[in-house]
Amino acid sequence: MVKIYFCDYKNLSKAQTIDLLRLRNSDEVRLNSANTDIIRLDDHLGWVKELESEKYFAVIIDDVVVGGLNCPKDKWGVFFKADLNPVLKMLCVYLYLHRIFQNNDILGSAVCKNNTAALSLNYFFGFKLANGGGLDDNFYYLLLKKSEFLSLDNSTIRLLKRTLKNTNIVWC
Repeated sequence: MVKIYFCDYKNLSKAQTIDLLRLRNSDEVRLNSANTDIIRLDDHLGWVKELESEKYFAVIIDDVVVGGLNCPKDKWGVFFKADLNPVLKMLCVYLYLHRIFQNNDILGSAVCKNNTAALSLNYFFGFKLANGGGLDDNFYYLLLKKSEFLSLDNSTIRLLKRTLKNTNIVWC
């Protein structure tokens, strides 16, 4: 049975925080983020200290930080290690979107125009381009309604639901 931890950034150990920051600063994640700067540890620790709880989660599988999910306001974001099993990535996103929609009826997403993988992921889960899609020259803006997300039904969604039966989920 797979055990997936979704741990609030504020509840991570220092070692987990460092692992998360290392992943965030990796080229594969950083260059597809709104802020492409390398973040220093001291700056990151100060930022985490000021975060509102329940808005930023590290994804931990087998004691390894494999990604991060966030929804600080009305937009969500996600990043994972490149070598994480694609089904696990999709499962984590599916679970996180379910959690967000417990308290929201609509969700936005701002995706770097060069990040085709993130754009495809958003489309898969039902996001649609909003207002022509462009925030500016660098980002697409997308929206997803709760009702549309909850009505998703395809072979991959059915696979994720079956996978959930053999998955232990911990929010911490």
